[in-house]
Parts: sequence; structure tokens; C-alpha cells
Amino acid sequence: MLDQWVQRVKRLFFTSKPPTMEQERHARERRHDLVLRLQKDVRQLQQEISDLSDLEGVNADPQAAAEESERMRSLQRQLREKQTELARYQARI
Repeated sequence: MLDQWVQRVKRLFFTSKPPTMEQERHARERRHDLVLRLQKDVRQLQQEISDLSDLEGVNADPQAAAEESERMRSLQRQLREKQTELARYQARI
């Protein structure tokens, strides 16, 4: 019991070894890959929004127009989320 308590205290006050250069390089590469994927997602969402925007008003059916409007809101929300995530990771590369 005392040994467990001592181990907990050690974990609180003693930091682990700093990451090696290899670990840091690997982490940078993962962030870089993530940024590339997020950039691709942002471009794709922007294209979908543009395509949907081009079709806006073409549909005379009120139900279809409402669905397009809901889809547009959804795409714009997704775009904001992806851009926010992208900005967070771009700052760390």
C-alpha cells in the first residue's frame, strides 16, 4: 500500500523523459499529414458549397428547396469546424 502511494507521488513530481528527436520528427510528420488531409477536406467542402450554391433557386419544389437550404447550413457548419481544426494544427507545424 505504501509502495503504491510512493509510486503515485513520484508520478506527480517527476516528469518523464523528454521526447527523442525521432519521436518529435514523427509527431511533426503526423501533424503535417493531418494538415494536408484537413486542407483537402476544406477544399472539398468549399466545392460542394459552390456547387450547391449554383443550383440554389433552380428547384421550384418548396420541399426540395428546404432540403437544399438545410444541406447548405450543414456544409457551412462542417466547413467552419474543419477550418478551425486546420488553423489549430497549422500553427503547430
